[in-house]
Amino acid sequence: MTSSSPVTRKLRRALRSALVSSLTYRLSLTVLGIAISRIKYQICQDQKVFRSQVIVSGLFRGMRLSDGYSWSDSDGISKIVGMYEQEILNVIPDLFGLCSVTAVLNVGCADGYYAVGLARMPSVKLVYATDICDAALENTASAALSNGVSDKVVTSRSVRYAEVEAQLGQGEYCLAVIDCEGCEKEIVREFGPSPKMLYIVECHDFMVPEATARVVNALAFSHEVRFICQSGRNPHALSSLAGYHEWARLLAVSEGRPVSMHWVVAIPKELCEADHPSYRAIVAQSSSGLTLPDESPLEFQ
Repeated sequence: MTSSSPVTRKLRRALRSALVSSLTYRLSLTVLGIAISRIKYQICQDQKVFRSQVIVSGLFRGMRLSDGYSWSDSDGISKIVGMYEQEILNVIPDLFGLCSVTAVLNVGCADGYYAVGLARMPSVKLVYATDICDAALENTASAALSNGVSDKVVTSRSVRYAEVEAQLGQGEYCLAVIDCEGCEKEIVREFGPSPKMLYIVECHDFMVPEATARVVNALAFSHEVRFICQSGRNPHALSSLAGYHEWARLLAVSEGRPVSMHWVVAIPKELCEADHPSYRAIVAQSSSGLTLPDESPLEFQ
């Protein structure tokens, strides 16, 4: 029997080492995920503020979260303390400051965090909350009822642009908040270049390559496109977590994302006035370009 060459043996050893490293990494993530879930569960059991399911700070302060979870219950603490997707929460008031936002389209509404939270905004008359999961629609409707906005929130598996446009009067706009796990380009293509729509789109390029580029291409002609990237959290300022180990505090507000996320914020060009304070605030919180892993920078004017 012919023995393998030194090169072949080295290649086999390298492949075995890579396989072991990959399996070890995946196993470590699994164990860490279990540990994080346990930490969050224990904190929620310890602290009355988290058992109440009422948001205590941030844009949606006073909102009661849904009692049910159709997607995941791992973000409950970060939502209650006002840190969940804080990058987006910080820019929403400035988008409302640009114009009269009277309608909201929330695609991928999950358990109603944005649909119900935005329905509580004074200027909003109607919210379309869509999801492919029936349990999500039920939880959103339940949350709307418990927050006294069930008359504003319409839940369905889909909605057409004509339905939304019909609700907009002269000088009124719709904010679309889209988080649909890789289907964002199809949704944006449907609603696309309407000058009545403002967009916040969570992009999932790790699931669908070039998702961001396709969203931008659908909007760049009619909208100014900005990018907001995921940033850090500071749980050390929270008195409700002060008595816990530093690791526990950090993990409690972790959103468990598989990669660093980013959002597209698109504003109708007619609203982009350089001297408008809300527009200046949006520009300060975002960038005009984005570099994705292993890709050349995306630059837009």
